[in-house]
Order: sequence, then structure tokens, then C-alpha cells
Amino acid sequence: MPISTANNETVVEITYQAPLLPGLVVQPVIQRIFNPGFQLPDSTVAGVRLQLTL
Repeated sequence: MPISTANNETVVEITYQAPLLPGLVVQPVIQRIFNPGFQLPDSTVAGVRLQLTL
């Protein structure tokens, strides 16, 4: 019996780390979410991570 994947949540993430200064890294991220829970429509999430090393 084949397994249905129609209800599975799938996330695709694209990210990149860019050093701006010594000890400071910025990392933009974009996520695309397919088949999220609770019967919501597909969505896209964008964000930025900062890493500071002292």
C-alpha cells in the first residue's frame, strides 16, 4: 500500500552567512512552508540572524 504524502508539512530553507566586520556575521534566511498544519495556506517566512562574537 503506497504512503500518501499529501498531508505532510514540507519546509525549504535558503540561507547565507555574510561576515560584515570582524566578529559580526549577518545571516538572511527565507523559508517556504508547504502544507502547514491546521489547513492553512502555504506560506513564506523571511528573517535575519545576527551573530556577534566578543
